[in-house]
Amino acid sequence: MKKEHLTWWDKNHGIQNENLKQWLDSSDQSSRDIIYKLIIDNSISSVLECGPGTFIDYNQFFSKNKNVKYCAIDITDSIVEVGVKNKINIKLNSIESIGLNNDEVEFVYCRHVLEHQDYYE
Repeated sequence: MKKEHLTWWDKNHGIQNENLKQWLDSSDQSSRDIIYKLIIDNSISSVLECGPGTFIDYNQFFSKNKNVKYCAIDITDSIVEVGVKNKINIKLNSIESIGLNNDEVEFVYCRHVLEHQDYYE
């Protein structure tokens, strides 16, 4: 059972998908560019994104950079379903239980995830 504060996406992903897409896809582009540059400059070959939201990073960068192996995890069933439907490597897991071995990816990142944890200050 998910903690109450982690169920917002479950309740709102399908209902407000277009609003969420506009909001998420237009926010924080500069921080995305920093992540993309870091990956390229350091020749990172595998990435795990925790909480891909509307898959903006996948669509903007990873789908165009086939030399970087991309995978994602999310706690929201409908987000995982969208990813699977679009042939994106995603699994239903949380940042508290990623479900990968330590050596499976070189770079792990999450954006706008930690502030949704009830133990994060």
